[in-house]
Amino acid sequence: MKIIMRDRAVINATAEAIWKVLCNPQNMPRWNSKCLTLKSGQTNLMVGNQFRATFRLTGPANECTCEVMEFEPARSFRLRYFDMGRGIRGEVFESFRLKSDGNRTRVWHEVDLTHAGLPWWIKPVIWLINSIGRKSGPGPVDGLKRLVEAGN
Repeated sequence: MKIIMRDRAVINATAEAIWKVLCNPQNMPRWNSKCLTLKSGQTNLMVGNQFRATFRLTGPANECTCEVMEFEPARSFRLRYFDMGRGIRGEVFESFRLKSDGNRTRVWHEVDLTHAGLPWWIKPVIWLINSIGRKSGPGPVDGLKRLVEAGN
């Protein structure tokens, strides 16, 4: 069963302006409220780069390794999260796609939990909530929109 959570937004900025914020790993805690810390000496990413980040979804925080899987400047960006600690096996993929129309850019965001090592019984629950549920609180795209439109 595929478990993909999707979100999208229109950001009042060029794809290049969004890209500068999105692809500097040091900015991740600023636009992703679930990312608590990030350890990376890199300021610009490329395919194969790895760094460590600490996330809190629910319960205790987890540190994991993040690897850049896809990188097309001002167009698409894909990360793989793995080595999640606390006995969690598996991997999560997060991707962003951008399509600019001058000073407005459509941003699509996906988080693929299909191979996240979740217990079998939780997968249908997440699928159901994602399919018919409402968004609760701001997500990464909302944080990115807020940060970019504020000129940061």
